[in-house]
Amino acid sequence: NYNVVLVVPDLFDRDQLCALTSLLLTHMKFKAVIVQQESACATYGAGVSTAVVVDVGAQRTNITCIEDGVCQVDSRMSIAMGGDDVTETFATLLKNSQFPYNNVDLSFPFDWRLFEELKEKWCTMNEAEVSIQVYDFFVRTPFVQTTKYQCKVYEEVFLAPLCLLYPNVLNPKEIKWPHREVGDDSLPAKNKIKSYPVDVAIAESIQIASNGSEEKLKRYFTSIILVGGGGKIVNFSKVLEDRVLSTIIAQQSFIERVEILPAPRELDPEVIVWKGATVMNV
Repeated sequence: NYNVVLVVPDLFDRDQLCALTSLLLTHMKFKAVIVQQESACATYGAGVSTAVVVDVGAQRTNITCIEDGVCQVDSRMSIAMGGDDVTETFATLLKNSQFPYNNVDLSFPFDWRLFEELKEKWCTMNEAEVSIQVYDFFVRTPFVQTTKYQCKVYEEVFLAPLCLLYPNVLNPKEIKWPHREVGDDSLPAKNKIKSYPVDVAIAESIQIASNGSEEKLKRYFTSIILVGGGGKIVNFSKVLEDRVLSTIIAQQSFIERVEILPAPRELDPEVIVWKGATVMNV
């Protein structure tokens, strides 16, 4: 006698959706299923009806414009770049700066968790905080005694997150644009682009969703929601606002202000989508 909300990506495969729905109704015996796209759930969780949802995940950054709770299909965009790229870039910069822990191998889960933790603690996009700092950290590996290291860092903590805005420092990435209707049997077509900054992708998504309307354009530029764990870096939202405002699209449209809305009630950006799904369920 239970109902369930199934949150799916903005770009989904119809066959997979049918299989999941069948699993929930037939095998798990739920009474009813509500299927909703994650960007729409994000707007419900943030308490707004119209916004640009920027989901910075581990491996992908998804951008979608939502108007009155409805996903604007043509605005959906997915870039193969996310928080994991920041972690890898940070690890590379530290390694090139004589990082004291020499036997780093990011293919090992314990080393990956270490650099994820260091990224969250040390990385910042506030230039005022960039100075020579000395930090202590602990390396915990299976069957080996915990070791304490001391590390001196400088600009590495600022440069690593910039890979989201300057992807040329990474290997060529793939960007995916959908050109078919929601629920098409096949996955959306893919166009490969060597580099595509998040700020430019946001501006282009907004331009497509506004469809020539100046009012919609300004509303989208001042209603950006940042969700996901990949963007949880100090001052990232402020830097992203400045970068989006400096894009060619924003300049040609005479946009005077870009605003990333803060998470409501101090919610963790990682749980905003889940919070929106619970609101729907109620």
